[in-house]
Amino acid sequence: MDITALFELAPPVVLLLALNVLGLAIKKSPLPDWAIVWVLPLVGMGVYPHMADWSGATSITVKHPAVLNAMYGVCIGGAAVWGNQFVRQMFASKKPDALVNPPATTPSS
Repeated sequence: MDITALFELAPPVVLLLALNVLGLAIKKSPLPDWAIVWVLPLVGMGVYPHMADWSGATSITVKHPAVLNAMYGVCIGGAAVWGNQFVRQMFASKKPDALVNPPATTPSS
């Protein structure tokens, strides 16, 4: 199966994978981490309408399909952020949070 067949069958999956790669690139760049939460849904919103038009993935007839596809793109971007955080929090090493469990301090005399 080549990438074109995957793109035609499941454009949301292709976009989700691409947004995960973009999120990783942003994480490694000097941009702040909070930018990932805003960039991925916005890129999804901008890209998915074009992908859906190209692949014919619009399955619902609506008055403004670009708006619907933009909302799908935002959801796909949000899913990329959520999926990353889910994997991190479920499978990362369990370190105590310094804010929740502050280290004990000894009073100085």
